[in-house]
Amino acid sequence: MEQLGMSRMSVGKTEALKRSMELSTFMDTNRPIQIMDGLTEYSDSTGSVKMDGFGPFLEAAIREKADISNCFMEQIMSGMSPLTVAVNYLLNKGTNPNNEDNIGFTPIHYAVKEENDGLVRLLLSKGASADISSREGTPLHMAVSLGNLDILKTLLQHNADPNRVCSDLGTPMTAAALFADTKCAAPGKISESVALECMKLLFKAGADLNFSTPDTPLVIAASKGLSKCVKYLLEVGADANISINIGTMTPIEIAADSGRRDLMEILFPYTSPIPSVSNWSVDGIIINAQLRHLKGKHKQIDKDSKVKGKEGAGALKKSRFKEITLDPADAMMYSQRSLRTVMSSEAQASTDCVRLRPNWRNG
Repeated sequence: MEQLGMSRMSVGKTEALKRSMELSTFMDTNRPIQIMDGLTEYSDSTGSVKMDGFGPFLEAAIREKADISNCFMEQIMSGMSPLTVAVNYLLNKGTNPNNEDNIGFTPIHYAVKEENDGLVRLLLSKGASADISSREGTPLHMAVSLGNLDILKTLLQHNADPNRVCSDLGTPMTAAALFADTKCAAPGKISESVALECMKLLFKAGADLNFSTPDTPLVIAASKGLSKCVKYLLEVGADANISINIGTMTPIEIAADSGRRDLMEILFPYTSPIPSVSNWSVDGIIINAQLRHLKGKHKQIDKDSKVKGKEGAGALKKSRFKEITLDPADAMMYSQRSLRTVMSSEAQASTDCVRLRPNWRNG
């Protein structure tokens, strides 16, 4: 937890506190606002509070505002952050910790986003719901997406539901697989090792291993090449025979498609024989995947050929009509096309030829 005088409150924390205050149901909101403004106003360029860390309170006393300093000094000296002290003041005055702002967030959502475990604990102790949903999921989903194991533990200790579903992310267990990345290079991703720890905590809390929206955690882990997660999920009972939602491939076939023999070796003992694979072995599955790719390529080639054939026929037809359009009085052209057009049941060209040169011999 941050100490007074050690670091300046971030803009995000300031906004979170202000949102909490906007939700207050009582009138006396000025005190925590004054304190927060004071902590910002009396901070130097390095972010440290002036006067040995007690500037705002000494200044408040000098300005005969000792009621403010007395109200908060003891709590801050005990190690609570200024933000936590101010929110605690609001909660003690009757603010509903589950009120939503105009985008559907509650104070606990902001506390998790700020990764402030102390504030999360405070809000939970004052009645904040550990399962309240937002557009980014429940607090559990958010903690998983950040890879914050401390907050994840705190939420689970307060009986957060590990199987609460978010429309885009599924359950928190599914979210752990979705946010995991083998390199953890992209913004908004967590490392595979952190995702694995999240999975372990969630499983101990009773998380469903086979919830399949948008796909099962095992399918997602196999698709992303998360070998450690795949191994753990199988060991604790994930079903290796549940296929991907869009298609029919099982995790071992997904691994075969991506050329991950190591994953296939892990999955094989847990996977039931697939009827379409005559040689039930890792090598047999790989061969089957290769044959499936070849068939797919041939189908695509045939499809492309048919499209090109139709385009060619259409181009020929257009060019023939273009000739007529360019020179509709060309009798020689009609004569040369007579036999072809008659055979194709297009007799109009022959008629036009006779019309233009009635004295020409037939044939």
